[in-house]
Amino acid sequence: MDINQRTYSSAKIVNLYASEPDLQKPEATILKILENDLYNKRMLDIGVGAGRTTAHFVNRVKEYVGVDYSEGMIKVCLERFKDTKNARFEVMDMTKGLKDLPDNSFDFVLISFNSIDHLTFDERTDVLKQVRRILTKDNPFCFSTHNINFIKYPPAFKFKDLFSPYSFVKTTYLNALSLKNRRKLRAENSTNIVVNDGAHTFGLNLMYVDLVEQVKNLEKAGFKDIRVFSETGPEITSQEALINSRDMSVYYLCN
Repeated sequence: MDINQRTYSSAKIVNLYASEPDLQKPEATILKILENDLYNKRMLDIGVGAGRTTAHFVNRVKEYVGVDYSEGMIKVCLERFKDTKNARFEVMDMTKGLKDLPDNSFDFVLISFNSIDHLTFDERTDVLKQVRRILTKDNPFCFSTHNINFIKYPPAFKFKDLFSPYSFVKTTYLNALSLKNRRKLRAENSTNIVVNDGAHTFGLNLMYVDLVEQVKNLEKAGFKDIRVFSETGPEITSQEALINSRDMSVYYLCN
């Protein structure tokens, strides 16, 4: 079991995710864009966690399938939504399980909360190809990913940090961690990099990617009409804004 699987198998982390009820701001924006077209769709929610997104989508779609590689998360989903007739949940490693699904088997695929960033670059490339294969023509694919620009720049100290020992220590710590990851980024000189960014008490190794290169990779996988949404919700509408984005993560919507 790798570090990511070990973290998401922890009862503490499962309980943490089970307590989060809300959509992220870009998810809410994308749901508003899609909601009038969801009612007749078969939806695959990859990296469903403890059902945070399920609660917002399951009653809007024709059929809902939630998958996650954490058995603990799926157990929570099965209990939470046991009376929901159009939903089913199963344990699945997306790097393997997607290959067993038939072509054109879903009308909407969601990979939320940066779940795709747990993969290697080769695994990620293959997952994008598999999603394109199982997704019916001209239907939406949505996922979130970490932004490599976020680790190129240290978090800024704020005036309030001077009056709060906790805030000062936290920002100092984040700067030290950021420096370590920036050094790794310079050494590898790549458009994608796997780092431990301190999340869940250093419990995750996550990929951060160049946002423009991600668009190119989506196009190579056969996706089109690619849109990008900032972590605060609004769409990033220009190439310049995408290049300069310092959001920690963004959402892509394409078909």
